[in-house]
Amino acid sequence: MPDFLVGWAPRLSMDVVATAANAESAVGALNRRALRAEPHPLDTFACMLLRVEAVASSRIEGIELSPRRLLTAEAEQRAGGRSSDRRAVEVLANIEAMEEAIRSATGGGRLRTDDLLEVHRRLMSASARPDLGGWVRDTQNWIGASGYTPVGASFVPPPPEEVTPLLDDLMVYRRRDAAPAFVPPISAVLARSRDSYIDGLAAWRHDGPADDPARNHAADQWLHTFLEATYDACQEAHVYLDTVSALEADLRARAGPVRRGSSADRLLSLLPACPIFSIDTAAAAIQRSTVATGQAVNNLTEARILTVRNVGKQRYRIFEAPEVTHLITHLDRELSLRGTPAAADRAGGVDLGP
Repeated sequence: MPDFLVGWAPRLSMDVVATAANAESAVGALNRRALRAEPHPLDTFACMLLRVEAVASSRIEGIELSPRRLLTAEAEQRAGGRSSDRRAVEVLANIEAMEEAIRSATGGGRLRTDDLLEVHRRLMSASARPDLGGWVRDTQNWIGASGYTPVGASFVPPPPEEVTPLLDDLMVYRRRDAAPAFVPPISAVLARSRDSYIDGLAAWRHDGPADDPARNHAADQWLHTFLEATYDACQEAHVYLDTVSALEADLRARAGPVRRGSSADRLLSLLPACPIFSIDTAAAAIQRSTVATGQAVNNLTEARILTVRNVGKQRYRIFEAPEVTHLITHLDRELSLRGTPAAADRAGGVDLGP
């Protein structure tokens, strides 16, 4: 049985306290950047980081999915149909769930278990068992051993009657409002050190009373892992955004004179967050008519900034900024490998800074 969190004051090491201060400062700096995101709409950069986070968190679960594949499935769905790429659709549901979590967390007022269940419902909506989403389980489950008995299982969670009180406790505990706009891609960092991630989670489990020193030790170990990942994710998010912004500046230079506030101007600002799109979805995103949007798309296609593709069984006509998708794919790969021997052995490519 997990110990309740409300009322617990863990005694953390000075090293973890210092790491927490650094991580919170880094999250604050990243979110302050959101306030000066012009000429980008705030949700442009936030949208980018959410997609990086979703791909990375899926990688932790063993699901490999390129950002381009995800963006293509998203464009296909927005164009009017459901993508046949099952894995991509599940990750898109992950993004929708994360967006709902951010809305709940930044909307003011107390977080409730119902908020968490709504996130869960959205997460499971594209799975093979959408009926499991949005409610607290009423049966016992476990990981490992046989399907008939938990004896010998590697993990046995609390009995069903205890789950709701534990979730209520979790929702009350320690809301900080530290990330109202940008969520740093923490999973991208954790995914490249999966063993440390799993070891930290395993260390959190202990036998003994709630005031057992083992509980503090476990918290210390896990928080150090998570907070270091948070700090690194914030630093890498800045590099990520700088690199994509530099590419956008290059695309604007190649596009020629563009009037501020025009359809082409708005479309160029959209590309970092949505490099694959249809005319209709782009028109809705930039709040211009389909005629004006189509003309801007044609101009950017003539400038070789956009290319035309057909996707799905319905052969939906979509447009892609291939240099943006290539860069996002490259950055995603760099984020997942940076700090590993594989990254150290490579040379060349995009300079992502120290």
